[in-house]
Amino acid sequence: MISGLAYKASKGKADELTTRNNIEDERLDINQKAIESQMAEQQARVDQVRALAELKQKQLDALKVRAGIDGVLVDLPLQVGSTFCRGDAGEGRPAKPFDCGVKIAETQARDIQIGQPSAVDTHNGTVPER
Repeated sequence: MISGLAYKASKGKADELTTRNNIEDERLDINQKAIESQMAEQQARVDQVRALAELKQKQLDALKVRAGIDGVLVDLPLQVGSTFCRGDAGEGRPAKPFDCGVKIAETQARDIQIGQPSAVDTHNGTVPER
C-alpha cells in the first residue's frame, strides 16, 4: 500500500510523461513529413537537371553533320566553327566509293600468292597495299 500523496504524485508523473510522449510522437511525424517533402523537392530538382542534360546531349548530337550515304568527303568548303543551314551550298559533297578490280594476265596469275605485298600503279603514282 502506498499513501494517497505518493499515488497522486506517481499518477501526475505518468500523465505528464504520457503527454510528453504524445507531443514527441507528433513532432516526429512533423519532422518525418518535412523530410519527405524535402526529398521530393530534391528528387524533382534531380529529374529537372537530368532532363536538361538529356536535352543538351540531343542538341550536341544534332550538331554532328552526317552524310546520307556511305562514302568519302570530296568537297568541304566550310571551316571548323562555320555555320550553315541544311541545303546550303556550304555543305560538303560525299562521293560514293567504288570497288575496283585488278586485271591480271593468266600467265602472271600463277605467280601471285595470298598475303603477298603489292602496289598499284595508277600512271600518276603508285598506291600501296592496304
